[in-house]
Amino acid sequence: MSLSPQFKVNKVLFSILLALSVSGVSKAVEFNMNIIDAKDRDNIDLSQFSNPDFIPAGEYLTDITLNGRKLSGQYLIKFNEINKDTSSLCITSEMVQLFALKKKVSNEILKNKNGQCVELPKSTDIHYRFDKANQNILFSVPQAWLEYDDPYWVPPSQWENGITGAFIDYNLFANYSAPKNNSETVSASSNGTAGVNLGAWRFRADYQYQYNRSQGTSNQRFDWTQLYAFRAFPELGAKILLGESYLKTDIFDSFRFVGASFFSDSRMLPPSMRGYAPQITGIAQTNATVIISQNGRVIKQTRVAPGPFNIQDITEAVQGTLDIAIEEENGSKTTYQVTATSLPFLTRQGQLQYKFSAGESSPFGRSQRVEPRFFAGEVSYGLWSNTSIFGGLIATIDNNNYQAVNIGIGQNMNQFGAISFDITRTNARLDHFGTYSGNSYRLNYSKRFESTNSQVTFAGYKFSEKEFLTMPQYIDAANGVLDFRRDKNVYTASFNQYISPLDVTLYFNASHHQFWNSESTTTFGMSLSKIFSLGKLKNISATLSLNKIKYQETDDNQAYLSFSIPLESGGSVSYDMQYADGGKSLGQSVAYYSENLNNNYWSVRVGGDKRELGRMEPNLSGSYQYSSPYGVLNINGTDNINSYRALGGSWYGSMTATKYGAALHRNGTANEPRIMIDSGDVAGISIDNGQSVTNRFGVGVATSLNSFSNSDVYIDMNTLPDDVDVNDNIIGKTLTEGAIGYQMIRANQGKRILAVVRLENGKYPPLGTSVVEINSGREVGIIADNGIVYLTGINPDEEYSVKWAGGNEQCRLNFTNFSEKQQSKVLLPCL
Repeated sequence: MSLSPQFKVNKVLFSILLALSVSGVSKAVEFNMNIIDAKDRDNIDLSQFSNPDFIPAGEYLTDITLNGRKLSGQYLIKFNEINKDTSSLCITSEMVQLFALKKKVSNEILKNKNGQCVELPKSTDIHYRFDKANQNILFSVPQAWLEYDDPYWVPPSQWENGITGAFIDYNLFANYSAPKNNSETVSASSNGTAGVNLGAWRFRADYQYQYNRSQGTSNQRFDWTQLYAFRAFPELGAKILLGESYLKTDIFDSFRFVGASFFSDSRMLPPSMRGYAPQITGIAQTNATVIISQNGRVIKQTRVAPGPFNIQDITEAVQGTLDIAIEEENGSKTTYQVTATSLPFLTRQGQLQYKFSAGESSPFGRSQRVEPRFFAGEVSYGLWSNTSIFGGLIATIDNNNYQAVNIGIGQNMNQFGAISFDITRTNARLDHFGTYSGNSYRLNYSKRFESTNSQVTFAGYKFSEKEFLTMPQYIDAANGVLDFRRDKNVYTASFNQYISPLDVTLYFNASHHQFWNSESTTTFGMSLSKIFSLGKLKNISATLSLNKIKYQETDDNQAYLSFSIPLESGGSVSYDMQYADGGKSLGQSVAYYSENLNNNYWSVRVGGDKRELGRMEPNLSGSYQYSSPYGVLNINGTDNINSYRALGGSWYGSMTATKYGAALHRNGTANEPRIMIDSGDVAGISIDNGQSVTNRFGVGVATSLNSFSNSDVYIDMNTLPDDVDVNDNIIGKTLTEGAIGYQMIRANQGKRILAVVRLENGKYPPLGTSVVEINSGREVGIIADNGIVYLTGINPDEEYSVKWAGGNEQCRLNFTNFSEKQQSKVLLPCL
């Protein structure tokens, strides 16, 4: 039985690897040629495999892997020659700092510096190995020598600021509504961020645009809502922000100002020490738009389907009171507020967290006669291992008419959770209203119950005296408007629990505000979800949601019950029932949801309230979503026979440009980082399961990264074009906030050819010699017996050489007579 050429090649390589494994990798290898199945044993050159640990002296662009985790970026490293058979890695002081070793260990190593290189003492037990095939240096460092031992966190020495570049993230919305007894309404809006990165600095401009046309009248408005610049200081765990921004505070009420802030950023801490990011919940009656804003500035705008929604991607950097608006497609609007606040203050022993700001108040969307200049600061210090003390101050600078002083204590009670208590004292002198002085008392609690798999994300209580004024209230009062809707009692809570005996997941959140001389407001949300089977119907999903909103003119209790049944086709059908006592309405509907095929997804829904269904005049609605690598398209429409017709659409997208190229792509979240993937003019490489793709210039951008955290970006190997090979399928990066990362991947585009290489004298090159692309130095194949070679990534327009006997003898492949139509082995002369 004859062996296939592919089998022979694999057999040669197996023989070489077997010889290496038997002989040991740390010594030069002498091969036993008798184990190699080759007719011409005199024509064999395995010199490149004889000493696997030998690295020729020179500089190499490589990855670095530390204790099994690939570090962000690539590094130019150098091997120095000791003798003709031995070389050693030049470990620099920068490389030692990169490892984030304990100071004592680092100092011990750095004192052995010899020129540019550092000699590793044997006592440190630090080892390395160079993986030549993947251009990767693998370091092994004892865990005890590392300053930080958190598998979910990367130390600051391994963060990257990214490259210089510019981008725009944009969200586009359009709506058309034709009420039966009213005029047509057309509206369009857009919001987003334009940015430029220069080194560690980020320059940003947030915008929002609104257009409306109704009853023959149109109006529009465009605003730059925030112009600012910022950068991170990883060595301090802090960030500086200049320009227009909102006060960064965990103690006081936030407000908009122009000035400067310098503050600790909790995202630079390990995950367990970070803050609380708010979740926005509610129930939409129709295909609705949810707008989340703060003091008039839109933070997030998104479309939601009928039923409950839970928006979880609000960054923890957002603090203070958020305004929520649910704009239904029939023109109705529901508004309420959510408090974005902090977990109890807990700071590691000996660690100091701080926030300092100074500037002039500058409310968005309105002018003021008095815009007081101020200074604000707050600190938290880990006094003991489980106890933190904190406090803060706000004071006006011009006239000293307002001061707010806070002091508090936080305690980690271990299995009983964490708790903090603080007091704020304010004093305000007002020209038209006299002097206001008062106290506010606050208690916060958080606990993870491991035994029951539940989480009290946040629970808090706050009581404020009648003459207690926050800084935003003082600013309004100084301009003649004294807000009597001042907090008296504020209760907030958030809780989630998986109930294992019932296989039910429970989520609960509530907020109640009681005011002095004004009606109270309440928001409440609860949901129960369960998956079960009923006879032949498997994996039925049931959800019960209850929601209450009492805010200004709105006083509504809502209930939503749904059942969803998956189909064998991959789609699903659902039944839902909605009740809202504000409109005294009870609605029912049935919907079909398609399978998500090639990022295309659609649904149809039919239903109505009791009166509409009784008249056999149901509402018909549908939606379509297409998630492309360049953005996400949403289209939805409704035909309500007796009320209105509506059509809406949205597009979320981005564009990023650097010196390496430009690409359209999906947008990310707020100022989270992004990474530009450069495949070297190879188009069609899918990234992160199709969320991005390299364009015709070989450039793609991935946005699924988090600031100051290790993020992996995946190359989709199963969807590569037939003529493309990629060596690295995982890109790991740890980028600072707002960074534009860059990664060149080794993508080879070309033909795969099974060939026979023959020399001018009719003989074959020695078995085991390499075929190398001259321009890139890339190895494209290894010669087997009788000149057989499997070549990958071949471009006949490039030049390829074959070298053997230490590189003294060589030839170049000749593709002159090469034809793509040949089905069997291709004969390639080597001249």
